[in-house]
Amino acid sequence: MNTIIPNPDLSRSQIIHNLELLSDWLRVKFPDERIELVVVGGAALVLLGHKNQTRDIDVLRPHPLPEFLRQGIREVANHACNPSVEKHLEDIKAIRPSAGELKLAVEFCLKRDPHRTNRQDLAAIVRKLGFDPDEIY
Repeated sequence: MNTIIPNPDLSRSQIIHNLELLSDWLRVKFPDERIELVVVGGAALVLLGHKNQTRDIDVLRPHPLPEFLRQGIREVANHACNPSVEKHLEDIKAIRPSAGELKLAVEFCLKRDPHRTNRQDLAAIVRKLGFDPDEIY
């Protein structure tokens, strides 16, 4: 059994959200790969409605986890442990930033942390806010 996405107090919606994030990440990064996860343990009980929350998502299969899946799990776990973007995205949408304001915010973020992954994360956020990243950068 493998534990994926450790995080205290995962609700049903958070489990589904994390599995969807993993699925989306894998679809983008490894479009030719197909994977089937068998969720067991507390996460399975939460998904079936037998308990309210769990601390992690355990999977029985595949075993062993292929490296591309391990990579995706690390990415999603990092996101799950740092959920500030998702948590505040609705607040940012409510502010209705203009393209100019968003451009200034992106420039500020890139000056603080110019790494490539940060640029990809910012592009995803810009898209979720309804803007074209190519117009903002």
